[in-house]
Amino acid sequence: MRTRDWWHAPVVPLIGIAAIKLSLQLTLNGAYALHTDEIYYIVSGQHLAFGYVDFPPLTPLLARLDTSLFGISPWTLRLLPAVTGAAMVLLTGMCARELGAGRGTAAFASLVALVSPYLLATWLFQTVEFDEFLWLLAIYLLLRILNTGDGRLFILLGLVIGVGLETKLTILGLCLAIAVAVLVSSDLRPLLRTRYPWLGLLTAVACAVPNFAWQVANGFPTLTYVRNHGSDIAQGGGLFTFLELFVLLVGPFLIPLWAAGLVLLWRDSRLRPMAILVAVAVLLFVLEGKAYYPAPTVPFVLAAGCVAVGRIGSRLGRRAAIGALLAGGVVEAAILSPIILPLVPPSSMHRLGIDRLNPDFANTVGWQSMTVQVGAVYNALPPDQRAHAAILTSIDGQAGAIDIYGAGEDLPPAISPHLSFWYWKPAGLEPDTLVTVGYTERDLAFLCGSVKDAGTVAIPYEIENLNQGAPILICTDLREPLSSAWPVLRNFS
Repeated sequence: MRTRDWWHAPVVPLIGIAAIKLSLQLTLNGAYALHTDEIYYIVSGQHLAFGYVDFPPLTPLLARLDTSLFGISPWTLRLLPAVTGAAMVLLTGMCARELGAGRGTAAFASLVALVSPYLLATWLFQTVEFDEFLWLLAIYLLLRILNTGDGRLFILLGLVIGVGLETKLTILGLCLAIAVAVLVSSDLRPLLRTRYPWLGLLTAVACAVPNFAWQVANGFPTLTYVRNHGSDIAQGGGLFTFLELFVLLVGPFLIPLWAAGLVLLWRDSRLRPMAILVAVAVLLFVLEGKAYYPAPTVPFVLAAGCVAVGRIGSRLGRRAAIGALLAGGVVEAAILSPIILPLVPPSSMHRLGIDRLNPDFANTVGWQSMTVQVGAVYNALPPDQRAHAAILTSIDGQAGAIDIYGAGEDLPPAISPHLSFWYWKPAGLEPDTLVTVGYTERDLAFLCGSVKDAGTVAIPYEIENLNQGAPILICTDLREPLSSAWPVLRNFS
């Protein structure tokens, strides 16, 4: 294809809009320091395994690769989420193309994705960022199969799902939704008589084997985590909270477009299985899941809504609808930007209430400060006591921060019974003294014969987060060896 012809190809504006998304994320990547979860993934990558308590192994592996290449830096760690975020903008336009959109309507779909709160908020290095991309890619591939009848794409779909299973297990919800969509589709169901869907299934299962083997070897710790986490979510607001957050993720101004997309999919008998896929994925997580679990269906449904708008008969009416929706999306993005983009400096975060509105932002602040404060307590111990002391934290992020930033304070690696850190306590470690972070005296009464209050963690700018006010205690006269108490301290929630 000649360069001039390629420039007029339908995909070109979609790539341009995706490049805007990429540029935005690269500009903002270093605005805030490392988040709790990012710290956890970095340290998990330093303990490579086929599984972890609360996620499969792919994200820690990516963190290990990133930090091996670039060192530990928020900006470089967030490069991959920037790429997957841009790819989702591109995929939204490509979904619109598969739904019958022309060049202009497909570009409209990518623009809507660009300004949607859901995709604007994707910038941290977390399992969810990669999971969302894989969901949307899988939906796009199923749509391609539906349109082309090319069953060979099931093998690629199986590979995408298999990678998803090694990323975040919530993709199992999409697997069920895809199965239902295939079974109810008169176009897709006949393909089950070919070998390709089954080769795709075999590919997905093969990808999932390493993590499954790890689960078997360790007594299925993720099931314990899911039970504990599901209970926490259910107590966090239930159906109303789910719907409230889902509307926010779609964007209140874009809800009519999302609804139009669902209607378009449902009214077209050939596309109806895709509407059923969306419904199943959402309903699976309504009561016990978080709204962002099925949210990767949002860009696809918005793309369908853009196609519906593109079919408005009146050219004037069509342009007015597109203009109104884009203007509404931009206004909405501007209103929400302080709580979905890292724009507000940490010094103003508490004063403006951003730390309460978006805990993810709040939990990027103060990890180095906490490490310095814990280091002051640890280093104030008499040398002979310090030689037999360890630092014990109540949550993963605290231990991870001390591991990452503690070298400057002459601190040993911290230990924690929280999530996968529980497995990483050195087997021979039997301290006489524990400097603890985040525990109360009551928490440690069974273990510590003597507890001294050494202060509380003070996070700069009065930001309310996981560390603000966390007690720092000195525990001595242990009633039993730490290895004996370790099973009691375990926290898989």
